[in-house]
Amino acid sequence: LSSRSLFPTTSGLHLPIIGTRETIKNMTRDTLVNHFNKHYKNPIYIEVGPEKSEKDQIVTPYKFHWEKTNSNEDFIVTRPGINQTNMVLTGTIDFEDPLQSVFDMNFFADVMNGFCGRLFDTIREKNHLVYSTSFNFHIFNGGTVQYWLYAALDAENIEKARNLMLQELTRPVTDDEAEFVKNKWIGGHQLVLDGKSSLA
Repeated sequence: LSSRSLFPTTSGLHLPIIGTRETIKNMTRDTLVNHFNKHYKNPIYIEVGPEKSEKDQIVTPYKFHWEKTNSNEDFIVTRPGINQTNMVLTGTIDFEDPLQSVFDMNFFADVMNGFCGRLFDTIREKNHLVYSTSFNFHIFNGGTVQYWLYAALDAENIEKARNLMLQELTRPVTDDEAEFVKNKWIGGHQLVLDGKSSLA
């Protein structure tokens, strides 16, 4: 539903990522290979040395430039027998540098997630609005990022929780939060080094 709010029916991102029963049943090796060759085999451009020839100037553009609709409409689906509400807030960010997007999004995810993260602290601990909450993202080809803020909660808490989630999403990262994430990454690296697979 979140992808349907952002991408038109002409985009593959509009569809469920795992497909439907019919598409899975009718899938063959040839259809998979053809799809891979059409959409995923982008040429690799590598420049070595200071000199440039004419062929160095040929750079194949990214293929996944999807037309985004960016609808602000609410998509609501009711399922019989289920009382809990699952809410997803979603949007996109475009990075000029795809590699920078990896660092920035992983950094911000650590600001938002975890028991000391913004979502858990503000939405659950301080306001008691949700059972669980998290921030996730996916980086598409070319640096476009789609992000999701997820919350499992009672229906009467939707509006208050949504407003608080948007507030935490747009609030600038503080120096204390940046220091916390830095130390968390250093600690995680140290744990990897102390693991059995890293010891000689």
